Amino acid sequence: MSFPSKPGDQPHALPEDIAAAAGMPRGHLADRDLHDEVDSAARGVRAKANDLQDRASDAADDIRDRAAEATHHVRARVSDTVDDARDWVADTRDTGRRRIEDLSDRGAERFHDGKSAVEAFVTENPLLVGVVGLAAGLLLGALLPRTRSEDKAVGPWADEVRDQGLRYARDVTNRGREFVASALDPDTLNAAVQRAAEQAGTAAHSENPASRPH
Repeated sequence: MSFPSKPGDQPHALPEDIAAAAGMPRGHLADRDLHDEVDSAARGVRAKANDLQDRASDAADDIRDRAAEATHHVRARVSDTVDDARDWVADTRDTGRRRIEDLSDRGAERFHDGKSAVEAFVTENPLLVGVVGLAAGLLLGALLPRTRSEDKAVGPWADEVRDQGLRYARDVTNRGREFVASALDPDTLNAAVQRAAEQAGTAAHSENPASRPH
């Protein structure tokens, strides 16, 4: 049932009149409520989307940080390993060089000791050295072929002289060899080296001004 309209009232459609009589909101109010609900739902969706985006960004940042930390750790371990290997190579090279230098010094020292011992032996036994040299010269001369001048000068006694010279040279050589063997015994050489070292130490002590009495 419709009510008569008064002057100045807006005309209403029949459904709005029925809704007003039933106590229900009119059409434009219903549209506003629906629009508010849709807008609220859209805001909720946007908020959830932003929250998911923030979570995804945080997860990506965390993964990136962990990857960077792992990469830094691996690089540090590789660098430490390379440094350790470089140090090991340097130590091995230095150790080898020191061993070679030590062996060279020992070899030079032993050579110098042997040379000093031989020089000391020759100095202390000049007669023996001369006899051994003479015997070697006689033996070498006896083994060499005779010249024509020797054949003319010696004549028929050449073979006898040669044989006697060989016997004498061999005898002297054998005696010299025995004497040299006994003289060059390790104990004898060590004693000669010790005497040479003592003499060198005495000479150095006497030449040092600080050791002289004031």
